[in-house]
Amino acid sequence: MLNTIPPLLFLKESLGGLLGWVVSDCVRVFVEWQTLAAVVLQKQGK
Repeated sequence: MLNTIPPLLFLKESLGGLLGWVVSDCVRVFVEWQTLAAVVLQKQGK
């Protein structure tokens, strides 16, 4: 039982870190896309 706990904790930490990385990457791309869309809309509006 004791031998299975560290790998599970390590796996949980790895998955949590990977999930956080994916989420932050998606947010960054979404913000960049919104900024680009706003610039394009401003250019079309003028």
